[in-house]
Amino acid sequence: MNVKNKTGSLPSKDYVFATDTQGNLSFKGNFEAYYKNEQDPWDQSATGESADYYLSSRSRIAKYIEAKKASQVLEIGCGLGYACNHFNSIYTSSYTGWDISKAAITKAKEQFSEFTFEVCDITATLTHIKKYDVVVLNQLLWYILPHLDQVMKNCSQLLTDNGVLVIANAFAREQKFGVEFIDGFGGAFNYFNDPKHPTKMLHCEYNDEGFRNLDGLFILNNR
Repeated sequence: MNVKNKTGSLPSKDYVFATDTQGNLSFKGNFEAYYKNEQDPWDQSATGESADYYLSSRSRIAKYIEAKKASQVLEIGCGLGYACNHFNSIYTSSYTGWDISKAAITKAKEQFSEFTFEVCDITATLTHIKKYDVVVLNQLLWYILPHLDQVMKNCSQLLTDNGVLVIANAFAREQKFGVEFIDGFGGAFNYFNDPKHPTKMLHCEYNDEGFRNLDGLFILNNR
């Protein structure tokens, strides 16, 4: 396989992960400081080295939103709102974005006032539940791994009767974090296909077009 190796790293600057002297990663999750101190965390604007990957991945998600003819779409972990804006450029709908960071939501509201943005922690028990035709977990997986069972339960409750959960995520070619929860694309397949969850997997695929990461996509609905 001929893989183009795009060098460089995204400037998380130890806000999200810390690396020890052996190269092992530990999770810090200081998203609020990251969004306060960085203008464009993870290159969400898709103007840097990850642009091709982000635009390709977001377009694939948007095709599923369009196929569903969704009238209400929720993106969990929306960050600055760029993905919602990309989805809407392909299929116009009512988009809502949730993020755990207040700073991210404030900036998202300033940039994309046509969408609804709310502060919410998807790993906590939900108290007020609105239903959505499509719920999207986009590039969020590595930050919620210890709480993934609760997240799946929450997402199930957020779906309309015929709604779908779309999970899109980059999988590192050499995964250095979270293998005890999910080990690569195959581990994710096994997890999302497990009958213990309130959702069932309808479809999965991966995209390997020479990006630094392998792009995985999973489509689920309620059992």
